[in-house]
Amino acid sequence: MSALEEFQSSHNKGTSQQAVQILNTLRSSDFVMCLVIIQKVMSYTLSLLKQLQAVNTDLITAFRHVDDVINPLQLLINKPDNNEYVNLCQEAKVLLEENGGVLRMPRIVGKQQNRYDSVHNTTDGKRGAGPGENRPGPTYAAVELSEVEAAGARVAAGSGPDRSDPRRRSAPLRIRAL
Repeated sequence: MSALEEFQSSHNKGTSQQAVQILNTLRSSDFVMCLVIIQKVMSYTLSLLKQLQAVNTDLITAFRHVDDVINPLQLLINKPDNNEYVNLCQEAKVLLEENGGVLRMPRIVGKQQNRYDSVHNTTDGKRGAGPGENRPGPTYAAVELSEVEAAGARVAAGSGPDRSDPRRRSAPLRIRAL
């Protein structure tokens, strides 16, 4: 991070711009949250990775290792009373604070009109940006970890938002390319 901060004040305009873009990405909530989630998922696949890279790999044993990866991941997804989401958010918050970022959640509204794939914002009625269109991405609002914990507790208790109502569904996090 310190090297990027030094490059940020470089006299070379291209180097400076790239350093700013990389720093902004490294300090963005979307990127850090994805890194934390990927780290968690990959920790479950480590034994499978080692098994598949072995010289004498047995196909039946490899399939058992696949089940050993799928089962814990399914438990994480389907078990509403675990605090794994809150733990991942706390880990992301710590990483962001260490590197000068702030944990943010995407702003969620009933009708998403400023999404990249929104039908409402294109000139031709199709999804995605139309020719010559330059639409803004979603707006982000800062959120305290206590709000994330409270939302996780409501979902765990079954009192979260009604997911059957399409207006209440939350939008997925998006990673924006540089």
